[in-house]
Amino acid sequence: MRSSATATIHCSATCVALLCAVLSCTDGKSSVRTGEPRAESPTKADPQPPKPKPTSTPARTWPADTPSATRCTTSDECIVVLTAPGDDPCCDVTVTIGPRKRDYLEFVETYRRTQCLKVECPPLALPGAQPAPCAQVARCIDGKCGHACNDPTYDADADADATPTPADPCVTACVDSRRMQAISAGAIEQKCRADCASGTFTP
Repeated sequence: MRSSATATIHCSATCVALLCAVLSCTDGKSSVRTGEPRAESPTKADPQPPKPKPTSTPARTWPADTPSATRCTTSDECIVVLTAPGDDPCCDVTVTIGPRKRDYLEFVETYRRTQCLKVECPPLALPGAQPAPCAQVARCIDGKCGHACNDPTYDADADADATPTPADPCVTACVDSRRMQAISAGAIEQKCRADCASGTFTP
């Protein structure tokens, strides 16, 4: 029994020595740390849904029953204007020399009264250089509204010698009162002549 007890004591002493050696290597601290929060690996941010693309207002298009702007049979059907409808039926563009058909301008005026009331048009560009006098005289040439500079039969001297038609005070006052309307200058003058003749407009 003594040898067995001695062996047990020897074994215990050896185990204690081994434990002390381990503790001394770790400065008395356990190699497994507990109670400290573990650093979490950074997580990727959730992908953001794509932003919806802004919807653009569809461009206004000309109605199917729009008459021809320049097709004509006589010169009386044509007029030369400084501004005329462009790609947008609600807005004019500066053309400086713009031969157009009168009934086309009348159609545009009627269309804008119902379809363009809330439309804001961009400012008009300044007109170009003052055209020659013949460019201000409307002519129907080969079935298309143009100006007298392209008409070989136009006699500028005869036109200059002709007695000018005096300005109608009613038409002048009517045109001045409607200059800010969203219609072409030619259409305004045409409508004013009709309104003055019928008595619809009085200065």
